Amino acid sequence: MKFYLEFPSKENVNYYIQYRDDVNAPWKTSPTPVRGTGKIVNWLDEGPPNTESPPSEKRFYRVLAE
Repeated sequence: MKFYLEFPSKENVNYYIQYRDDVNAPWKTSPTPVRGTGKIVNWLDEGPPNTESPPSEKRFYRVLAE
């Protein structure tokens, strides 16, 4: 399974994708930040290296700007 995220970005800002498989679990952070372009940014979760494991049918995400 794959999850595709798309979000607006500001140029030269680092964005960190956080995820969890359960609403009560602690957030995990993808090891690679996404560099903003000032346009829409795309990010794909299909497991390593972006996340520890491939996503299941349910995964929660949030995007944090540095």
